[in-house]
Amino acid sequence: MEGLVKYTYPPKKHNKIVVVLSTLAARIGLRKVKRYYDKSLLDFEAPCVFICNHPSFYDAIYAQCTFGRGKVYSMAGRNFFANRTKAKYLQAIGCFPKSLFCADIEAVKNAIKVIRNNGMLLILPEARLSTYGCFEGLEIQTAKLLKALKCPVNVFRLSGAYLYRPKWSKVKRNKGIVDIHIQRLFDKEELASLSESDIHEKLVNAIRYDDFEWLDKNPEITYSSRALAEGLENILFMCPHCKNEFTTVTNKDTLYCTNCGYTVKLNSRYEFETQKYPLYFKNLKEWYLWQRDIMSKVVAEREYAITTKAHLLMPDERLIKGMVGRGSGTVTLDIEGLRYEGIDNGKPMSIFVPMGNIKLLPFECGYDFEVYYKNDFYMFCPKNGQECVKWYMVSELLHKKYENSIKTTEDE
Repeated sequence: MEGLVKYTYPPKKHNKIVVVLSTLAARIGLRKVKRYYDKSLLDFEAPCVFICNHPSFYDAIYAQCTFGRGKVYSMAGRNFFANRTKAKYLQAIGCFPKSLFCADIEAVKNAIKVIRNNGMLLILPEARLSTYGCFEGLEIQTAKLLKALKCPVNVFRLSGAYLYRPKWSKVKRNKGIVDIHIQRLFDKEELASLSESDIHEKLVNAIRYDDFEWLDKNPEITYSSRALAEGLENILFMCPHCKNEFTTVTNKDTLYCTNCGYTVKLNSRYEFETQKYPLYFKNLKEWYLWQRDIMSKVVAEREYAITTKAHLLMPDERLIKGMVGRGSGTVTLDIEGLRYEGIDNGKPMSIFVPMGNIKLLPFECGYDFEVYYKNDFYMFCPKNGQECVKWYMVSELLHKKYENSIKTTEDE
């Protein structure tokens, strides 16, 4: 199989009818979200780049609705182009594909094409939905790309978007508020004068966000839903009371542990409440970071490997059915990389992705973790969907450990 990259979808002129209908559908779907921004700041001249943080699935939609119909092109995960019909739709509204957390020359060429054709380009450089409502980092490759594009760079930073529809949530909230901060970050001359590391540092500072800090500064804002906490177990997989993994479950606004009975409720301010048990954390951000701290120590202190049984999905070679099941097997991740030993369409299959090619494993809550490698895209779906966030967490920690080991070897 030659991989997803053989199917290219370069940026094309927006289809006005599709864009108008899509914008109308988006406005209806997000009608309960109030967006606040200074309209006087929207007077941008093309070509230029907009850098946006990525707290929620709707971020690119917020941008399109703010800037107007058919004005902005944007990168989207190459996996969304695994279905030809969906790919044509995305192309019609100004999207083109980008492989996540790996080099993608085609995407870079398409970005340059947009700017050379006097277009506006939206980039979401975090390349992942926020897991816990805060900035989770970005690669210096974004700074390198901006250098190559040689045009003004603007920031489009969202606050509150995560809280309206978190990555883990199964339903939208009944209402939401999104504050949009728009500013010019670099003009063309300043961009040319700065080093890549300086650009990276300024970029990080400009799009860094914390929706829980934002919520603390806005005490009048509350959220409601018929299933406020449901899905939270897919990022909070470790019980703080008994320390067991994968025993947390949710129902409506309640999260509890099936092993020890520890129970908390999620209130309208995204804060935990409990009557019977100790309150270990104020909110889900604190709980998630506690888990990551534990896993960081475990990964750092010894040779660590994680393994699971999983179904393998890959793009339909004809790009008709999207992602299709290919078989099942055992997936293992350690400091050397990711290994899959199993079945592919009834035949034995081995996959090895070196750790040098794994910045992290993006994941869909409760469903899969993913990796791009050599123009192919692999989705691994473990039987227990709660495992996915742990793989995401461990992959990033192992990659950092791998980079440190390489640096230590070079210094010697």
